[in-house]
Amino acid sequence: MIKHFKTLLRGEVDALSLEKPGWRWFASYCLAIAVGSSVYGATIGLWRAPLQSVFTAIKFPLLIF
Repeated sequence: MIKHFKTLLRGEVDALSLEKPGWRWFASYCLAIAVGSSVYGATIGLWRAPLQSVFTAIKFPLLIF
């Protein structure tokens, strides 16, 4: 799966691994986006207070999706 993400992040749109769409890859991409955006939201909210960090970590992925 890490190899798949590396190919995607490099922008190799002609790669064979990206030509096989499936629900498994779609779900893993959505999970990576949700985890990454919640970590980003937590760091944004951390400047204010720890509780704000939790709320922002929950709300920020909801804005993305």
